[in-house]
Amino acid sequence: MQFNIYVPDSKKWIFEMLEEVALKSKKSKSEIVIEALEKYLLSADQPPLGRFKIGAHPSLRRADLYAERVDRT
Repeated sequence: MQFNIYVPDSKKWIFEMLEEVALKSKKSKSEIVIEALEKYLLSADQPPLGRFKIGAHPSLRRADLYAERVDRT
């Protein structure tokens, strides 16, 4: 799979640092980026699922559910 990323000029230092680390560690830039993404994503907080207030509802009867249909016929 391929993933291309745009690095703006203002963040050029990140790319330069990546190249430097790749040379020193003898790892590919892709491998370093994937490791960094994996580490970040695994530690990132997942958004909460949210809460829904259902509340107490009165019991419904079958006749209540189909009342509209029965009235139309």
